Amino acid sequence: MEFKKNKLNILLFGIFIFGAILRSYNINFNDLWSDEMVSFWVSDPSISFKETLLRLFSSNWMVVYEISLKYFHSLFGYDVHVSRYFSSLISLFSLIYFAILLRHISNEKSQLLGFFLLSINIYHIGYSIELRSYILTFLLVTIFIYLNFKNKKSETNLNNLFLLKINFVLIIMLFCHPFTLLVAGSLVVFKIIEIANYRKANRQEILFIISLVVTSCIFLIIYFQTTMKIMNPSIFKGISPDWMWQVKPSFYTNFYFSKFFGSRLLGIIYLATLLYCLFIFRKKILKEFDIFAFLIILIFISYLVPLCFGYLFNPILIDRYIFYILIPIICVISHFIFYVEPIILRYFIISLICLLTFFNNLLFESSFKQFYTDIYPGKPEIKRTLKYISNQSNKDFTLKRDDRYSINTNIIYENYLINYLKKINSNSKYFSFKKKSELPSKFWLIYIADTTDEAFKVPKKFENYYLLESKKFNRVEVHLLSTTSN
Repeated sequence: MEFKKNKLNILLFGIFIFGAILRSYNINFNDLWSDEMVSFWVSDPSISFKETLLRLFSSNWMVVYEISLKYFHSLFGYDVHVSRYFSSLISLFSLIYFAILLRHISNEKSQLLGFFLLSINIYHIGYSIELRSYILTFLLVTIFIYLNFKNKKSETNLNNLFLLKINFVLIIMLFCHPFTLLVAGSLVVFKIIEIANYRKANRQEILFIISLVVTSCIFLIIYFQTTMKIMNPSIFKGISPDWMWQVKPSFYTNFYFSKFFGSRLLGIIYLATLLYCLFIFRKKILKEFDIFAFLIILIFISYLVPLCFGYLFNPILIDRYIFYILIPIICVISHFIFYVEPIILRYFIISLICLLTFFNNLLFESSFKQFYTDIYPGKPEIKRTLKYISNQSNKDFTLKRDDRYSINTNIIYENYLINYLKKINSNSKYFSFKKKSELPSKFWLIYIADTTDEAFKVPKKFENYYLLESKKFNRVEVHLLSTTSN
């Protein structure tokens, strides 16, 4: 028995090391998306805490993530290549906590399968190296679920200390991403059904439900008085940004599973496996009504509520907002798949999922392909752009203003460019986009195009300049402007 346990731990450790390599190798190959640059700007350790909050409430709602990133920068330096290690470190903790959760709610085989599927999950890997709050949200939701279902059944020792602990985790979770309200709501629904159909209510359980509701309401009040008030005074119109669209009919054929698992084929296989397990073991799930019933409720509510809101008001559902849904999907599949009979069908499905996931990633995903072939950047090539300018005879440059949003996108871009110049020790000379007089007679204009499909146009401010030369990189363009035609 001891040997079997040691063997399991060795396998889990090997999978963890493999997952860690996938998340840390060549971690800064890509530069940042524009919204990642926002996180970099907000988390500047040199500004006051008050200024950090003002930047937060005027740009997004990743409070916990960006404040934590601010102190990470304080410890390790405000460097464009340091930031991603913060997300990568969080992702490793999320893997560990996911393994702990599986160990407490299922058997050893399920733990091994689930841990493997998450470790090589391309969606989890992708957000493990991004300066956005989704990976921290994933970790916090895992902890929240674990604390409420340590031994598969819902926690019954609901003393005051437990209530404080759960609501503290809930507050952190909500201030990491507002969509975690759906996790709290799912738990409330689960507890109400459990009390109504499976056991009598007691004072502590009622108090527990009330505490979750009150904490969620307090968060909503703060949210609508800060970020939403700044974004749009009309209560529901500001929730949906102008780039977000209503889900297409094709959404209902895979429910984002193709994005979560790397391809349409894999998405269909995972979705079909999940639905098959739910159908075959529906009676078992209803009879036991444990964590797996909660996980199914969580999946259902995470889709239903945003979809209904989108049809009634404005669309709010995109895949990364419900990133945490990988937790219930993988937990349910890895647990119930080992109850499938006959055994040949069981291991056929397991082999199909594991092999197709691994080889799909190996052949088509850059996180795997980088080990055996050249890969190409998918994000704005800021470093390459700056190096190109530094190799030219004229080294003056600025950026093309982007005034579409209330948030000062230009200052965010400027902050990133200036700090990148420090990193690469470039001899290029940046002058601010705000400069109104004494403009250089010839300079380079950087156009960051990852948030727009509009073709480059010379700004009115420089309408007296000639466009002499242009160079395009991935999602970035650089244009040489001059007061003379040569």
